[in-house]
Amino acid sequence: MNKKKNPDLVRNIHYLIRLNKPENESFHNLLKQAGNMKPMPFIREMMTNGVVTAPLKREQKVSTERLLNTMIEYRGNFRRLSSLIKAHDPSLNYEIEELVKSMQKVIDKL
Repeated sequence: MNKKKNPDLVRNIHYLIRLNKPENESFHNLLKQAGNMKPMPFIREMMTNGVVTAPLKREQKVSTERLLNTMIEYRGNFRRLSSLIKAHDPSLNYEIEELVKSMQKVIDKL
C-alpha cells in the first residue's frame, strides 16, 4: 500500500514471537489444516477473523452443490404435496409447511 494514499494501511508494525518445538509442530499442523497456507497470511487471517478454515476441495464443492440442488427439488415437491393435502388434513399440511421453511433456511445458508 502506498504510504501517501492511506498511511493507516501500511504494514509497519512488527512482532517477534519465539516458539518451542511442540508449539512449532502445533503451528505447522494448523497451517496444514488450513490448506498449507504460508505463515504470515495465516497469522493475519487468524488475527482479523479469529479462525482460519481450509478452502473446500473440488469433491466437497460438488457434493455441496448436489445437496443444494436436491434440497431445492424436494422443497418444490413438498410444496406441491402440501397443496394436495391442505383440504384433507390441516395439521399434516402445517407440518409440511414447517419442513419447507426449515429446508429454505438451510438453502439460504448455503
